[in-house]
Amino acid sequence: MSTLSGKREASVNRQAASVHGHDTSVNGHGTSATNNVEEVSVVIVGAGQRGLSTLERLCSFYPTYTNAPRLRVHVVDPGHPGQDSGPARTGPSYGEWLSQSGYRWKDGGIVRNDNGDPIHPDTYTSRALLGCYLRWSFEHIRAEAPEGVIIKNHGSEAIDIQRRGEGNGFVISLEGERPIEADYVFVTTGHASGSTSKANERTLANFQALRSRNPHLGFIPSAAAFGDLEAIESTAKVLIYGTGLSAADALSVLTAGRGGRFEANGDRRLRYVISGREPNITLYSRQGLPSGAKGVNQRALGEDYEPKYFTSGFIAAKRRERDGGQLNWKEDIHPCLIREV
Repeated sequence: MSTLSGKREASVNRQAASVHGHDTSVNGHGTSATNNVEEVSVVIVGAGQRGLSTLERLCSFYPTYTNAPRLRVHVVDPGHPGQDSGPARTGPSYGEWLSQSGYRWKDGGIVRNDNGDPIHPDTYTSRALLGCYLRWSFEHIRAEAPEGVIIKNHGSEAIDIQRRGEGNGFVISLEGERPIEADYVFVTTGHASGSTSKANERTLANFQALRSRNPHLGFIPSAAAFGDLEAIESTAKVLIYGTGLSAADALSVLTAGRGGRFEANGDRRLRYVISGREPNITLYSRQGLPSGAKGVNQRALGEDYEPKYFTSGFIAAKRRERDGGQLNWKEDIHPCLIREV
């Protein structure tokens, strides 16, 4: 979920990287002493996976401190709010949540049906379904927040971050809301517009020069600027450069996002039914092929992959065959890697 306007993102990240707030000291046993501070304010900009992980960690570590001030956390994201070391907190994992929520495998897809097969906990699912889990996670984290932690959700876009006048803390400007003053800021926006590359600047200049001949000509350089796609008319011809995940997102916005739908045609395949509001879309890439799907290689967090061919024994044997032990990428390594994957 991108929540920061592209013009501000670069400066915001630089400022957030040097965040400092009230003077605190933390010892190795988890106790903390503060200089008579009653409340510490934290702003999390972006409520996707990274933002929610940050929120969860704050709630997890807060009870381990003694005499900690009240913690007020502001979550800023114009959309719906969507784990690492540290004390474990209660709550189902994604796989457990899928099972508890009634999702099952049925006819080659995931459905909410009691008659399907159980879903493996490490199965890849759609991002839409993951979004449902993230929204549930936010509400669960907020409901289970420890005493002393206050969480407020702002359904707004962060448009600027500036240092406070005295240089201690930050002021976050929001679209349509009053600014928030914070001691600490986490910028967890994920995909964002960012700065325009030199190549895109040249393309934009060319498009602007050609608009005198074709006023409908437009160029959208950012993969995150899906809001700009709404202005594309159904009579337009759209060319999408790339066939990866961002291209799939743009394609979904311009098709299913405009009322198109998929229907089963009886042989376990789906047929797309147009709504009539879709533009004429063409995708292209340098290799001319859609990006490959993820392989069936599900593993739990922390679980290592055990190679079958590209092993330490294989490497040692190849080194013995080479003068000086220097391996050749083209002859030794690459063929074995291809065999491995």
